[in-house]
Amino acid sequence: MRFTNWLQNGQGNGSTESGVYTIGNGVNEIRNPSATYFIPSENEWYKAAYHKNNGVTGGAANYFQYPTSTDSLPYSDQPPGSGAPTQSNTANFRRDDNVANGYDDGFAVTASASFSGTQNYLTDVGAYTASLSPYGTFDQGGNVWEWNEAVISAAFRGVRGSNWNFNFSSNLAASNRFLEFPTIESFDIGFRVASIPEPSTGLLGVLGMLRMMQRRRRSS
Repeated sequence: MRFTNWLQNGQGNGSTESGVYTIGNGVNEIRNPSATYFIPSENEWYKAAYHKNNGVTGGAANYFQYPTSTDSLPYSDQPPGSGAPTQSNTANFRRDDNVANGYDDGFAVTASASFSGTQNYLTDVGAYTASLSPYGTFDQGGNVWEWNEAVISAAFRGVRGSNWNFNFSSNLAASNRFLEFPTIESFDIGFRVASIPEPSTGLLGVLGMLRMMQRRRRSS
């Protein structure tokens, strides 16, 4: 939340304590309605990850089970996922099927079941180039848990998406809702910044034409 405040306030020496959120105790912060940068709400995060982008938002049939545009369990594989049976259904998480088949061999980045304290297990956003949600977002399954604005209880905020270190692919699923203390820092928890997009030049042109038409009607 402090990071989005900093973005909202122009970066540099911009305040981190207010703007989008007035920083309080970790669970009493509320988004400023005029914010252009923010942490996604749980509904916003969920829709970007699982919704089929088919125009209808109600009902389970309009949502995928996993954020790789599928209802099938994702594969754990080194990016970009070309070693898995379906490249478009791969992610950075730990899964070991105990079969030497070139995927699901442990940690996705190393394809090993052994943990190394000197290894970086994170992947760059978009490293799994084919595994995107219907809205074009990457890494909403695996890599790091991502904060959302939801207050799950009096002391916890919501996180979703699982991470590189979890050995349960079910944690990537739409049904999995997790929570953490809002002040916790961990190597497997991160965040995603959402923003209000700038109007496209085409949209600005249409708005300009509409204004001209309104002026003509008023003058006629």
